[in-house]
Amino acid sequence: MRYLIILFLCSCSLGQLREHDSFREWFIGKPGLGNTILIIDDSDCKPVDADSYTDEIAKIGQVNRINGERHPFYLWLRFPEVILNPQGGFYMPERKYHFRRFSKTEYRCATLEEGDGRGFGFFMFFEAGLIDYAIPYRLWTSDKGLQEKVAYTITCWFTFPIVAIFKIAGPLIIYTVHDVAKILVIPPAAMYSYQEQ
Repeated sequence: MRYLIILFLCSCSLGQLREHDSFREWFIGKPGLGNTILIIDDSDCKPVDADSYTDEIAKIGQVNRINGERHPFYLWLRFPEVILNPQGGFYMPERKYHFRRFSKTEYRCATLEEGDGRGFGFFMFFEAGLIDYAIPYRLWTSDKGLQEKVAYTITCWFTFPIVAIFKIAGPLIIYTVHDVAKILVIPPAAMYSYQEQ
């Protein structure tokens, strides 16, 4: 059991102190479920135009990440995001999609601006809180057409019980372990940040 805990702490974002610019950024964390589990270094990512998103997104190895800084509303705590995720406010937050193309080593990425409705289903299933899912207000401020908005809203209402079970069984457990473990890692992280400055 202890080896499993050590492996978790080393592989998740808690152990990736070098990926953060400061102690504060590490403490607050980067946004989204994906960045909680593993932070991707996208310095070697070759950007592609977001309009080619639909062509490229089907490629194998696609990873979805929320861009920018994480909201400081819950401090380091992530488990409240299962109830309500304030990232992006009333709009879809800026997201970056990483995917492999042509080879296993060459990465491409497409950035979807704030309010861009593409990838809505993926965001809602993995990142949105239960309130965000039950009342899909981000959908209504996106650039999708009226028919799509109505269809997605009805789909969210009908699939809510299944998604609620998934969010309680998956992200809630991951976030709770992350939140408790982060308290234990604060002293060494503070020392590491102090030595790096």
